[in-house]
Amino acid sequence: MKKIVTVCLLSSAFICGNVLPAAKETSSNLQLPGQVFIVTKGQQTFKLALVQVFAVPEAIISKAIASRAADRSGIRRNLTPQIIEKKQALDQARAESKQSAVWELSTQVADFSRNCVALGGMEMVNCMNSPAMAELKSRADEAREAEKPRNELFQTASREYRDLVIEYKNQRDAFKFFDGIKSDIAAASTIVKTDAEGNFNTETQPGKRIAIFARAKRQVMGKIENYLWLVWVTPTNAEKVILSNDNLIESKCGECIDFRKDIEWFGSGPVRVTGPINTKLL
Repeated sequence: MKKIVTVCLLSSAFICGNVLPAAKETSSNLQLPGQVFIVTKGQQTFKLALVQVFAVPEAIISKAIASRAADRSGIRRNLTPQIIEKKQALDQARAESKQSAVWELSTQVADFSRNCVALGGMEMVNCMNSPAMAELKSRADEAREAEKPRNELFQTASREYRDLVIEYKNQRDAFKFFDGIKSDIAAASTIVKTDAEGNFNTETQPGKRIAIFARAKRQVMGKIENYLWLVWVTPTNAEKVILSNDNLIESKCGECIDFRKDIEWFGSGPVRVTGPINTKLL
């Protein structure tokens, strides 16, 4: 009888010490299902498997974003005077080049050619091959050769300017901004992976706002497409989280977290460069 009582007591201890606390611990949490997929322009749906999905407390993601925004604002602040100085030097060099012999002779060659074309027929051919045209072209080539060292310096400075502008702009690039953020948020996050159908199931407290963060990529015609999601979710019993084209980080959706709002703009004009940068002096 003593043996039987001991076994019962041990069984009760097992139930009380392991099963019941676990039930109590998860009873206030909510299962939050979701799915990750991309729809192509041809309306094909690709469900993304093995994607890590992070359920991140609001305070943790806000702190991580604020820290990175401050770092990137500092980088942009330091780059701004360099960009402006480089741009002013390039503008000055280009203005001076218009006063050079190369510019004047090149203009004369262009004018001479237009006059030849206006003649038409054999007269145009004879004009284009005339000694006068040959002399002008020769003088322009000599002047251009003399200007080559300065032109090469200008091209080098132009590339440096372009690289500075690209680095400045990249501080607001979503993928570069969130590189390495997993290490900042992992410890405080619930992390799950999607299954073969792109489905996942995470756990969180009901009614408490969290961020859902995920990154994925897909190879398309030899190229890699990258996807990034960062959305606010306030879980309810009826909720299912869908990560798709509609709420990619660049979609500016209603629930998307605006990580750029705290990255400052510095300067104007020279910093806000669009389109290709001309690296030729003449």
